[in-house]
Amino acid sequence: YENTLEQSTTKKMLEQSISNSINGFKDATEFNRWKSVHLAAVTKNDMRSVFEKYVSRFADKDYPLFRLLVTPSDTEVPAKLGLFEVKTLEEISATYKTDY
Repeated sequence: YENTLEQSTTKKMLEQSISNSINGFKDATEFNRWKSVHLAAVTKNDMRSVFEKYVSRFADKDYPLFRLLVTPSDTEVPAKLGLFEVKTLEEISATYKTDY
């Protein structure tokens, strides 16, 4: 509910409307349909591949708990979620080269 409320501000609605137009969507409904179809197309194998390539290197067998928050690059993470190190997938990939 809180996330929906935050996305419902006039500023966020204008930003989304502009973004929809720039990206070729006629309205929010068309964008939401496109997003739903593409999110639904992500498979368990896709998620496992991303996990193995970008996330597993951070796992510590002695402390097997960490939080990973994947968001669009312009997302503001609420302070109540805690302190996060922010990196793009490209930065992570360049920093932690593996044989994947």
